Amino acid sequence: GFHVYMDVSGSVTDKVINNVYNILMATCKKEPCYLYLFASGMSSEPFCITKKTKYKDLAHFIQNENVGFGTQFTPLFEHIKEHCNEKHIIFSDYCFSNHEFKRDYIKSFKQTPIIHVLEDDYLYKNNYCQFLNYAKKNKKFNKILKLKDYLL
Repeated sequence: GFHVYMDVSGSVTDKVINNVYNILMATCKKEPCYLYLFASGMSSEPFCITKKTKYKDLAHFIQNENVGFGTQFTPLFEHIKEHCNEKHIIFSDYCFSNHEFKRDYIKSFKQTPIIHVLEDDYLYKNNYCQFLNYAKKNKKFNKILKLKDYLL
């Protein structure tokens, strides 16, 4: 299955939840998705999404899981590093401190499939995020998509 990470450090509207739900429902037709929320912390347990998952159940999980405020990518990076043989999808605006993306992550993520779904492509266009710069160079295992291109 896919390990899916959703940045909830900003305001998460019903429209955002609906768009993420639609993307995940299309993704989980063949295999389940395991959703983790992150901000300053990360969900301790994932929410399992299958083709039978109802929107209201996903919305309830997103609205009631407490993962703090602000954005810290270190817990996310550590989780991906521990599960480097799995496939990953990250929904985020990628606003975080570049010092969190360390060299040992680059080595660990070298053959880890990661799909990056950008909520806003400003940082991507302006090369502000080292993690996205790494992803641009490692196109064999990284895909960068824009959420606005997948809005339903």
